[in-house]
Amino acid sequence: MNGISEISAQTSFLGTEQISELSRELDAIRVAIASSIAQAARDLAPDLMWEFVALAETVYERTTEEGWEISVIFDEACSDLVKLSIHAGVEPALFATKVVAALNSNQYGEYRALMQSLASAEMWAPAYVSQLG
Repeated sequence: MNGISEISAQTSFLGTEQISELSRELDAIRVAIASSIAQAARDLAPDLMWEFVALAETVYERTTEEGWEISVIFDEACSDLVKLSIHAGVEPALFATKVVAALNSNQYGEYRALMQSLASAEMWAPAYVSQLG
């Protein structure tokens, strides 16, 4: 399995079969960050998930619309990102700064699920949402 930096360094265009393979790799990385790493190093998990979601831009540049399953993985990663940040106790103002920067750089829609994830977190983490207002 490739890591985040290895996938980021790849530049070749991906065919349909390669997209399926990459989507399995990406989901395995996402799940590892959201579960194993979050349990072992909860302060590290949010930073790794930010790095993972930022990887979307380089992946989208190498795929076509046929890569919709990859979009689903990055949408799930946005949801994980919110949960991991709250669980790790990331300062709400710092989190809000990162969210604003991410939304401003949302070239391929990689952060489209971030606001929806925040809206659903408002009930149990209002401090994180209020910083964005």
